[in-house]
Amino acid sequence: IRRPPRSTPLYSSAASDVYKRQGFNSVEKSETPLAKAEIAILTVIPDELNAARKAININLEQRVKMLDGTVCYHGTIPTKLLNSSYRIVLTCIGGAGNSGAAATTMDVINHYKPLVVFLVGIAAGIRGKVRIGQVVFSERVVAYEPAALVADDAGHRVESRPEIERVAHSILQDLVTYVPEPKRINKVFRRIGGVFPSPSPGQECEFKDHVVDSIEATTATIASGDKLLRDPAKFLEIRKIHGKIEVGEMEAFGVVEACRRGRVPWLIVRGISDFGDQLKNDLFHRFAASTAASVLSDFLSNGLDLSK
Repeated sequence: IRRPPRSTPLYSSAASDVYKRQGFNSVEKSETPLAKAEIAILTVIPDELNAARKAININLEQRVKMLDGTVCYHGTIPTKLLNSSYRIVLTCIGGAGNSGAAATTMDVINHYKPLVVFLVGIAAGIRGKVRIGQVVFSERVVAYEPAALVADDAGHRVESRPEIERVAHSILQDLVTYVPEPKRINKVFRRIGGVFPSPSPGQECEFKDHVVDSIEATTATIASGDKLLRDPAKFLEIRKIHGKIEVGEMEAFGVVEACRRGRVPWLIVRGISDFGDQLKNDLFHRFAASTAASVLSDFLSNGLDLSK
């Protein structure tokens, strides 16, 4: 396999001009224009990408397309803790699954050399543990699918062998000292067009119990695998692997694995969009994407400290 010469650009010349205007400097003095960003943010679907882009005030004109086809957006966000700004790269994986998430994360790490990686978007939650629209920061991520097929005197069985990763200490410290001020977060939510959904006839009581009417943020353990969770009973079975699991999704462990290899801290930010059951509403996905993006934007400005 022939490697491209060192002078082969990762971006088109037009893209290079864009990131230079946005204050993204070259990582090294060479003909290869590598943009550098302190923060990388990944999304999976368009609703998540659009919500994150609007929450961080990234214009469509800040779009850059790398030669491998990946579209990224460059921007900055002020940090009140440091009285400065963080440079941000935002991209969309474009499809569900941990393998695609790992590949995209590794590409972003190699190209942008971020100090921290975020995955933001929607996820399913366990009814009674979280509510729709609630935002969850990951304490840990559990890859629940690794297993062994075992034969013993009792017969054949599947032995679960989950892989578990915890958030880095420095990021966890930022989380426990972060104060998610509701007025501040709601201002971002309204600015990006966020709307609290209204119940359909007959759903009023269920909405009251299971859908937030103000934006809430908490920490939880997230289960990650390549199965779309549409069965609450199976969801509860997964919880037996780790008793603190409250959220399930399909990309977090791919991001975590890439960050582990790249030695980059990570954090997963998920808005709850469903319970994998009959409580559904066409607005839930966009609603959850907007609450997650609003909380992430606030955390970047008022909670994240990358000074060390």
